[in-house]
This record gives sequence, C-alpha cells and structure tokens, in this order.
Amino acid sequence: MSLVSVYCQYDPLEEVWLGDCYPAEFYQGFDPEVRSVFERITDITRTDLNNFEQIFKSLGIVVRRPVFTQVEDFVDSQGRLLKPPIAPRDTEMSLGTEFYHLRNYYSKDPWQLVLDEYQNSGSQVISAGFYERYGYLEPPSIIRLGADIYIDRDSHLHSWSLIERDVIPHWNKDYNVVVCNTDGHADSVFCAVGNGRILTSHWKHDYTAEFPGWDVFHIPKQKSQNRQVINQLQSSQEKNWWVEGVQNLYPAFNQYIENFAKDWVGFATETVFEVNSLMINENLILTTGTPDAQTQQWFKKHRVEWIPVEFKTRGFWDSGVHCLTVDVRRRGTKRKIVNA
Repeated sequence: MSLVSVYCQYDPLEEVWLGDCYPAEFYQGFDPEVRSVFERITDITRTDLNNFEQIFKSLGIVVRRPVFTQVEDFVDSQGRLLKPPIAPRDTEMSLGTEFYHLRNYYSKDPWQLVLDEYQNSGSQVISAGFYERYGYLEPPSIIRLGADIYIDRDSHLHSWSLIERDVIPHWNKDYNVVVCNTDGHADSVFCAVGNGRILTSHWKHDYTAEFPGWDVFHIPKQKSQNRQVINQLQSSQEKNWWVEGVQNLYPAFNQYIENFAKDWVGFATETVFEVNSLMINENLILTTGTPDAQTQQWFKKHRVEWIPVEFKTRGFWDSGVHCLTVDVRRRGTKRKIVNA
C-alpha cells in the first residue's frame, strides 16, 4: 500500500512531516554571543514544535521528523551552516501517490530514511535539483483540490515557460490544472477550509475568477501580536525578521544573519500567519495563533473547530504551521470539488 496519498488538502489527515531546527550543539564553534542566541532560538522553537507533534499524535496522526547526523553534513562549501529543514513545505509536496522531494541542499539528506520507506511502499518519489524538471516548483503555491490543481503564476515567473512546457501538460493528463495569481506563496495568502469556503488575508481581494461562488472571509487587517516589535525594526535591514527580546540587543547575532544567513529569515511584516494554517479535516483546523473573534464566528458558521498553536519564533523563521508541515497522507479520493 502506498504511504503517500493526498488529493485534497482538507481531507482527513493521517500522516504529516514536521520540520525542525538544528540541535544546539551545532553552534558550538560560533562566537559566544551568536551561539547564545541560536541556542535560545533553538530551545524556544523546539519546545513549540514538540507541542505540535504531541497534538498531531493525540489526533492519531503519524508524525515524521528530519534526522540530523553530524554538523559537517549540513554546511555549505565554505563551512557555514545551511538553513535547517524547518519549513519542509517550501520544498516538499504530495500529489496523489507521488511525493515531490525538491531541492535538497545537504550532504546527507535528513529525510532519506522516510523517503526510502515511501519508495518501498510503492509510492513514486520524485527528487530534483533546482534546474531539473519539477525542481523549480514552489509547493506552497500549489493548491490541491481533488481533480483540480491550482498553481500560482506569480510565484513561478522565474520558470513559467518550463512549467508550461513540462509540468502542466503532464499534470493535465490526470488533473485539471488551473492557473491563478496570488502574488506570492498562496499558503500565506489564503487557506481553503472546505468545499466552497476560503479564509484569506488582505493580500488578495477577489477570488471570483478562481473560485466563483465560494464563501470568502477576509480576516481583519490588524494585529500582529508582535506589531510593536516590528515597528521598532531598523529600516536599513534588508530582512525584517524578529525574535522578541533579541533583535536590537545582540548586534553580533544580527550581523551574522545579515552576512551569512539571510536565507534563514524572511519578511515578517508581510506574512499574515493567521491564514498559514493546516486543515486536519473539513471540520478541524490547526491555526497559527488564536483566531480573532470575527474569524471564530465564521468558523462556527461553517461548523469548523480550531486548535490554536503558538509558534513564538515564527517571526524569525517566517513560518506558520502550514509552512512547518507537509501533508503526506490524507483519507480521500480524486474527485470534482463541488461548491457546497
């Protein structure tokens, strides 16, 4: 039996990948000030991730985590640590019984054991480098809704001609591929909550072209819990990440990020974490943070329960619970989604 099977991203979840950061000992050779901050971020991050894992397991969901070997397996050609596999959604995707494993950067793949298990189960594991077929795909911008696949053009401008030539014709053999525009990673713009229901941020206003007749709820444009911290960030920084209590107190750490690890962080002022959520099934959602009162009322209207999870370092990793996970197996079939 194939261990990989996902046709619709709100079918009942049975197996999930959960990302991770490096163990604290990976930073032993760093400047003491830089090391102390990485150790602090590691402790906060892992505490929250382990809480996510326990929630998944309490719901009967199989959880897979990356395996870290020695530090030398996770450095670049100059000996600097690569970004850890904290957000597997950026490079991994299940589509039907195919698992797309894209852009592995490490000498020893932290997911290799589970990939071998999938391959041995009869699932097709498609591995690719960035310039290879499929390697240029952006999984957060591909929405799977039964017989329909929605792919965001804006996120794929760097490779759209290749996608039109190679990917869309191949997928169109088994699915109906719909090209849409969300101007970024779709999972930080909207969340398909169920048949005919979309939870969205302010970044996209009109869904009538892609989802005619769907009930679209825009969360209030407010409030990041860290808005006060964000407003204090120096405008000279190219990336506006934050970790509360760290940003302006540790200049050596800030400098290390600016010089060597810009790809570790993102543009936290742009991300609407509240929509970066994961459907457990059509009536249960794992939300990044506690939904505001209006969103809660909308959930209740559609008989959707929610489990709020806190990810305190989300502003550093620029990731909500959807980015931190990959749904590998859901109980469902390929079918035409009907607007309910």
